[in-house]
Amino acid sequence: MKINILVDDDKCWNLNIVRRLFPILKKKNIIIDHIWILPNKLANLKKNEISIWYLKTFGIIVFIKLSVFYILVVVCNFLNKINSFKDLNKFYEISLNYDKIELQRKIKATNIGKFKPYIIFHGKKFLYED
Repeated sequence: MKINILVDDDKCWNLNIVRRLFPILKKKNIIIDHIWILPNKLANLKKNEISIWYLKTFGIIVFIKLSVFYILVVVCNFLNKINSFKDLNKFYEISLNYDKIELQRKIKATNIGKFKPYIIFHGKKFLYED
């Protein structure tokens, strides 16, 4: 089965959901055809207006819980060095300095459907083929 994933460029919810979804889909032999990054639903709101929207929509207690959760996720993302969908894509890049065991681990972890590990060599991208 092939699926498409539709997300906005959210660094808290969607990034982590997609990142954690890859191994689950791989185990179930579900192939991700594309990941579509769509415009943010709250794009018409600026800076503090987004926080005010969450506060008005969910109330103070849920707002505080969401805020704490968001801060924890952003810190974890920072520590994992995956802060955006571009960073998630870079996770598939294979270093030319890997030894055989590291290379095998990286290929096993990142060889998912159309999403393949790759090497950049002299400015050209080479995808892994089974």
